[in-house]
Amino acid sequence: MKPIMRCLSVRQPWAWAIIHGGKDIENRNWKTDYRGLVAIHAGKAFDMNRSEWHDFSTGQYGDFWHQMARGYNKQPDHVLGAIIGVVEVVGCTPSYACDSPWKAGDDPDYFCWNLANPTALKEPIPLKGQLGLFNLPPHIVELIEAQDDLVRKLG
Repeated sequence: MKPIMRCLSVRQPWAWAIIHGGKDIENRNWKTDYRGLVAIHAGKAFDMNRSEWHDFSTGQYGDFWHQMARGYNKQPDHVLGAIIGVVEVVGCTPSYACDSPWKAGDDPDYFCWNLANPTALKEPIPLKGQLGLFNLPPHIVELIEAQDDLVRKLG
């Protein structure tokens, strides 16, 4: 029987930051008890308008965000609407108790999903995203498994 894999749609540039940029949490307004592997789907929408992204890219929000934006801007292809990697959900912390620089604030109604072991796919897998944590169809799990290093993680 093929393993069930969950997936989470995340807007860019945050999906890239989870897989490539050291983002160790995902900010959500709902708690999860799920622990395990999650495919990261880069949604079709970018999370900022052009002016906000310009401010990130030029250091208006500080060096931490400037470095993240520089990393994202260096990639040759800004993938949208596809699974770009896999990460492990290892915990879930109320935002006010989270010490990651990636947290969105101390709002008691938000949670930091603690992430570890990001692995990029060699080739993104196009997929329509969904809200929430959703199960991937078996044929998509097979496509993920076929990409080398992930076979050991899913096996």
